[in-house]
Amino acid sequence: MYRAGVLDDPGLQKGIHRAMAGLTEYMGTIFDNVKADDQRQEGSERPRDGHSEIVADSPTFEQIRRLRAYMLRVTREQDLELSTAATGWVYFEKLILKGYAVKDNRKLVAAVCLLLALKINESREVSISRSLQAIQRRFEVSTNSILDHEFSVFAELDFSLWVPCREFMPHFLRMFEAA
Repeated sequence: MYRAGVLDDPGLQKGIHRAMAGLTEYMGTIFDNVKADDQRQEGSERPRDGHSEIVADSPTFEQIRRLRAYMLRVTREQDLELSTAATGWVYFEKLILKGYAVKDNRKLVAAVCLLLALKINESREVSISRSLQAIQRRFEVSTNSILDHEFSVFAELDFSLWVPCREFMPHFLRMFEAA
């Protein structure tokens, strides 16, 4: 069963080389003196910590966050609903957890997820071709690749593009606060 935030928990307060202290109306971070490589390695492995269902070849913590930022940027540039990005993000996280989205195809899968979300979620008339070009530029994958993989991603999502509120809202609220 899918749970929002399992890959990139926004409430994560502590890492190996840092501690966060939250005081009333003040928040501070204390960093140990560590090598940059050690810190980078920690960030790369964090999505897999405690999650045996995530395959070893899954995207790293930084890659996951970068792809979310890409989705948000395309959503803003194309004046799409923020809920479209949140829906696409749910699709993408589900595919990571299934082991379908891995390091090698992460950009392509994320781009297809955003396109599927755009088609299913947008309530007003939106130019699919213009949005597809923006997705292609931001994610650096060809339009033909996106369209060629659309059905296989749809199939991996078990032909179900409906996202319940409990899966969708945590991402929507987090993206809303970031916007």
